[in-house]
Amino acid sequence: QHPASPDDSVLGTSSVGSQNLNLDAGDIDKEANAHLQRVYAEQETIPGLILRLQALRQSSQPRDRRVFERVIHNLFDEYRFFPKYPDKELRITGVLFGSLIQNSLLPTTELLETALRYLCDALRQPPTEKMFGFGICALEQAKWRMHEFPQQSAQILQLPSVAQASPSSIEAIRNSLSGQQQQQQQQQ
Repeated sequence: QHPASPDDSVLGTSSVGSQNLNLDAGDIDKEANAHLQRVYAEQETIPGLILRLQALRQSSQPRDRRVFERVIHNLFDEYRFFPKYPDKELRITGVLFGSLIQNSLLPTTELLETALRYLCDALRQPPTEKMFGFGICALEQAKWRMHEFPQQSAQILQLPSVAQASPSSIEAIRNSLSGQQQQQQQQQ
């Protein structure tokens, strides 16, 4: 069971209003979990979920935005359990995680920094560890955006096991970083 949304304790002041909002919070959590469960059950694709999350995030309805935030928070709440995930589910989670980074779907700088830390931590694991596979799946999705994070990119480029497991990711990061350096030199 996932913890309640941080907003739940401050919503409403009357007991009747609180009960309605608590029911709404429970419904939001159920809906958020249902989105993730459909992906794991292969009833929805990750690109489909990403499109759904983009729509929820941009919705004018506060409830939709809360569902979006809950999906993200539920995924992050699960991080400590990722090493116990079966291989298939961990790969799906890695692809989803990297897709969130790639599509700028992490709602705060803090969550983005946490996601990048999780990614780098996973990639530092021995290649035989499950979390290394998670990191590779995430990196393969996020590689086109990694140039925006030079510190993490530098760390990743130093890892021979990553170069061996995903040479295309290393090449994409190097090309993006060198293109960025060339642009900066031309502007000077």
